[in-house]
Amino acid sequence: MKIVGFNLKAQLCAIFLIGFCYGQLFELTHDNDSRIYWVDYPDNSTESVPLVISMHGRNQSLLSHITYSQMSSFANPQNIAVVYPQGINSTGALAWNTGVWWDNSEYDDVGYLNAIIDSVISNFAIDTNRIYACGMSNGGFMAYELACELSDRIVAFGSVAGNFMMNTGQECTSAREIPIMHIHGTSDLIVNYYAPTIDSSMTATEAMDWWSIENDLTEQSVEELNDSVNIFTKSSLTSNTKFVHYQVQDGGHRWFNYDWGFHASEELLNFFMQYSMTDFSLSSDKNSFEPKIFTLSQNYPNPFNPITYISYDLPEDSFVSITIYDMLGNVVNNLVNANQSFGYKTVQWNATDNLGQSLSAGVYLYSIETKDFTKAKKMILLK
Repeated sequence: MKIVGFNLKAQLCAIFLIGFCYGQLFELTHDNDSRIYWVDYPDNSTESVPLVISMHGRNQSLLSHITYSQMSSFANPQNIAVVYPQGINSTGALAWNTGVWWDNSEYDDVGYLNAIIDSVISNFAIDTNRIYACGMSNGGFMAYELACELSDRIVAFGSVAGNFMMNTGQECTSAREIPIMHIHGTSDLIVNYYAPTIDSSMTATEAMDWWSIENDLTEQSVEELNDSVNIFTKSSLTSNTKFVHYQVQDGGHRWFNYDWGFHASEELLNFFMQYSMTDFSLSSDKNSFEPKIFTLSQNYPNPFNPITYISYDLPEDSFVSITIYDMLGNVVNNLVNANQSFGYKTVQWNATDNLGQSLSAGVYLYSIETKDFTKAKKMILLK
């Protein structure tokens, strides 16, 4: 591995002006081939940070994907690092080997991405329990490939306009549950939203059904974000694992931005930050790893603006109250106030009070109270 200082970095700096000139371009040799990747690491970080692997589509590049996805602009302010790898294939195009006929690749991209993880960890302070992977189109296919092949290192996965290809002889079973987010437009003319597909890949809804069986996700909900976007969620009564599908009506082949009422990068990061590898059992019995004691975890991210996640463990069915206070002890939000079944839980707070009004920056307290357990922690809201 070596740091590269040639024209691609100059191109990135010219495009982003000052914003991302602090990123670094690296080169490593894998299977005797020279491969490159770009790392955007948050400035002034004082602790190990999560890492997101964000992959471009076929005939795109890491340069175009950095520009197109805007992932770093969402990740770095939240103290999250992003690595942008670059695919190759036998025709000279930039692609990922996911087992579909049209990627024209025989390269060991799983091995290459595994080597990238090792390289990034050796050069930066990374929380190895919080590594995630996502991609656009062919890169989305590759994220699913990693869900099958590198689930021991990568905790959650996301695909934007990319389907799930189950290859011949491939084993996608895991000793743990696999959280996945799939974002796809119904008018995608490149990667078809509806079956049958041209490459025998599973569509978003087929993938949701397959992974729901694999992950024992028995509950389903549907939310209408706006007139164009429906959010389907498959979940479990005994864990926080979810398969979340953003169905974008009349959406094309693209990385969706706020023109559609949400930004794919923001939603992927919010989804990823719910999960750590420490949440999952490495036992072959998925139901054997259950909370043994009541626990309230530190919110993540912290500091935050404006969304954070609060995780807690219930070893038994309980009536749960989670309350947000200001530093004067005033209640600002009764976040949870309900009977809940045992298991690993996570709740999102968007820095609003009980009336839905945004709160000012500052230090807040959050507490959990059950019949047998009370605990409080501090968190910091930035503006």
